[in-house]
Amino acid sequence: MRHSIYRWLATFAVGAALVGPRASRAQNTRDQQREAPEIRRLRFTGVKSVDQADLQKSIATQATKCRSMLLLPFCWISGSPTIKDRHYLDQAEFERDVLRIRLYYWKRGFRDATVDTTVARSGARQVHITFDVHENQPTVVRKIAISYDSSLISDKVRNRLTLLRANKPLDLVLLDSMRGMFQNQLWD
Repeated sequence: MRHSIYRWLATFAVGAALVGPRASRAQNTRDQQREAPEIRRLRFTGVKSVDQADLQKSIATQATKCRSMLLLPFCWISGSPTIKDRHYLDQAEFERDVLRIRLYYWKRGFRDATVDTTVARSGARQVHITFDVHENQPTVVRKIAISYDSSLISDKVRNRLTLLRANKPLDLVLLDSMRGMFQNQLWD
């Protein structure tokens, strides 16, 4: 009996030693979040030529939001972390987000796009963030020519697979998709 109690105490001590550092790391993460202000609102201005929802998904900075539309009335009343996803300002990621936005635009043909940011305090430990995008003039495709074997691909199929068009921005994402679709068509 005494032997099993000692074994249980030894197991408990080893488990506490292993879990202890993880708990303290989690506590440090929570302390850092408390130091940084909570992002209450995130806005984009000047976004005209790209999908704003897709642009927002491409950055790390996010605003605090309700976990579900069904919980929305409770989110208005309660600030509980069980129904709200809280997001805090990470300065390093925020600076990288400016580069992410510029890269997002660059891939879609807007080589001269610039981004200005505004971080405005909206309360104690709360901020509103605005990304002000200046798209400027895109790099435009003047002419597109596709060399292919007409015995393998018909003109109708070629026109359907040609996503990038003349007088449109040089969208590298569309160009890569187009290449993949032509390659798949040739394999078929």
